Amino acid sequence: MKYYSLVLSILLLAAQHAIGQVRLPIRKLTYKILMADSVRYTKGYLYDINDTAVKISHWPVRFRNDPAMNDNLKEVTYRQISEITLKRSRGAGRGAWKGAITGLLVGVSVALIGGDHPEKYWFHFGIQEKVATYGVLGAAAGTGIGALIGGLAKKKFIIGGNKEKFDEMKANVLDKVYGK
Repeated sequence: MKYYSLVLSILLLAAQHAIGQVRLPIRKLTYKILMADSVRYTKGYLYDINDTAVKISHWPVRFRNDPAMNDNLKEVTYRQISEITLKRSRGAGRGAWKGAITGLLVGVSVALIGGDHPEKYWFHFGIQEKVATYGVLGAAAGTGIGALIGGLAKKKFIIGGNKEKFDEMKANVLDKVYGK
């Protein structure tokens, strides 16, 4: 009986890793899309990409994540696309907090490396005041720079009705979505 329970438990553990259809987790990304065809520009949010077309929503949706009504989606084939510009939604806010944390760490590090020399200078800053001042100044500068960079970051793909360039854009987006 012990033998059968041992074999059964080993088989159950092995079968747990033998599942072939494992779906990769999707990162929750929202892409703003500006697409130019031969006649006009189309603005919206990227909902899905398949082998030959992109699906664009008029309302904010996460890529392949939110259920969307079919009447809200516009499907455009790669032959109709001349260029696509993709931008992550809320990029300025994400850049601002990353810049604030980086600026704070740099400011505190510079203050700690500089040390404490209150008797040498007219403006007598101790180490605590120096760390606080440099940290706040670094965080403020980092917030501004991060928000500027995050707000301006976008990627432009020139498709021109070419399947190879469309596949290159699709691979780039899917690498971001699946975290590769």
